[in-house]
Amino acid sequence: MAAVGAGQLVDVSSLAAMERSLASQLIIVPFMYYPVFFTFTGFMQGLNFDEGLERAKENFIPLMKRNLLFWIPVQYVQFC
Repeated sequence: MAAVGAGQLVDVSSLAAMERSLASQLIIVPFMYYPVFFTFTGFMQGLNFDEGLERAKENFIPLMKRNLLFWIPVQYVQFC
Protein backbone atom coordinates (compact mmCIF):
# COMPACT_ATOMS: atom_id res chain seq x y z
CA MET A 1 0.00 0.00 0.00
CA ALA A 2 1.45 3.36 -1.03
CA ALA A 3 1.70 6.25 1.38
CA VAL A 4 -0.98 8.87 1.01
CA GLY A 5 0.57 12.17 -0.07
CA ALA A 6 -0.83 15.67 0.09
CA GLY A 7 -1.60 15.51 -3.62
CA GLN A 8 -4.00 12.66 -3.03
CA LEU A 9 -5.85 14.34 -0.17
CA VAL A 10 -6.23 17.74 -1.85
CA ASP A 11 -6.12 18.52 -5.53
CA VAL A 12 -2.69 20.02 -6.20
CA SER A 13 -4.00 22.30 -8.94
CA SER A 14 -6.48 23.81 -6.45
CA LEU A 15 -3.65 24.52 -4.03
CA ALA A 16 -1.58 26.10 -6.81
CA ALA A 17 -4.53 28.26 -7.86
CA MET A 18 -5.06 29.43 -4.28
CA GLU A 19 -1.33 30.13 -3.90
CA ARG A 20 -1.28 32.26 -7.05
CA SER A 21 -4.44 34.12 -6.04
CA LEU A 22 -3.18 34.90 -2.55
CA ALA A 23 0.29 35.89 -3.78
CA SER A 24 -1.25 38.29 -6.24
CA GLN A 25 -3.72 39.83 -3.81
CA LEU A 26 -1.59 39.89 -0.66
CA ILE A 27 1.83 40.74 -2.12
CA ILE A 28 1.67 42.20 -5.62
CA VAL A 29 -1.42 44.41 -5.26
CA PRO A 30 -0.69 46.12 -1.91
CA PHE A 31 3.08 46.46 -2.34
CA MET A 32 3.45 47.09 -6.07
CA TYR A 33 0.17 48.01 -7.77
CA TYR A 34 -1.38 50.38 -5.21
CA PRO A 35 1.75 52.48 -4.65
CA VAL A 36 2.09 53.01 -8.41
CA PHE A 37 -1.65 53.67 -8.73
CA PHE A 38 -1.76 56.27 -5.96
CA THR A 39 1.45 57.95 -7.14
CA PHE A 40 0.29 58.23 -10.74
CA THR A 41 -3.28 59.32 -9.99
CA GLY A 42 -2.08 61.82 -7.37
CA PHE A 43 0.32 63.29 -9.91
CA MET A 44 -2.44 63.47 -12.54
CA GLN A 45 -4.72 65.26 -10.03
CA GLY A 46 -2.00 67.78 -9.23
CA LEU A 47 -1.61 66.68 -5.61
CA ASN A 48 1.64 67.27 -3.76
CA PHE A 49 3.33 64.40 -1.91
CA ASP A 50 1.56 64.98 1.41
CA GLU A 51 -1.86 65.28 -0.21
CA GLY A 52 -1.27 62.14 -2.25
CA LEU A 53 -0.13 60.24 0.83
CA GLU A 54 -3.21 61.36 2.76
CA ARG A 55 -5.42 60.25 -0.13
CA ALA A 56 -3.71 56.85 -0.16
CA LYS A 57 -4.15 56.47 3.61
CA GLU A 58 -7.87 57.28 3.37
CA ASN A 59 -8.58 54.96 0.44
CA PHE A 60 -6.21 52.01 0.89
CA ILE A 61 -8.24 49.91 3.37
CA PRO A 62 -11.65 50.31 1.65
CA LEU A 63 -10.09 49.58 -1.76
CA MET A 64 -8.17 46.58 -0.43
CA LYS A 65 -11.34 45.11 1.13
CA ARG A 66 -13.26 45.40 -2.12
CA ASN A 67 -10.30 44.10 -4.08
CA LEU A 68 -10.00 40.99 -1.90
CA LEU A 69 -13.73 40.24 -1.91
CA PHE A 70 -13.92 40.40 -5.68
CA TRP A 71 -10.56 39.24 -7.02
CA ILE A 72 -9.65 36.27 -4.82
CA PRO A 73 -12.61 34.19 -6.05
CA VAL A 74 -12.25 35.45 -9.63
CA GLN A 75 -8.52 34.71 -9.76
CA TYR A 76 -9.01 31.33 -8.11
CA VAL A 77 -11.38 30.31 -10.90
CA GLN A 78 -9.07 31.84 -13.50
CA PHE A 79 -6.01 29.96 -12.19
CA CYS A 80 -7.76 26.59 -11.81
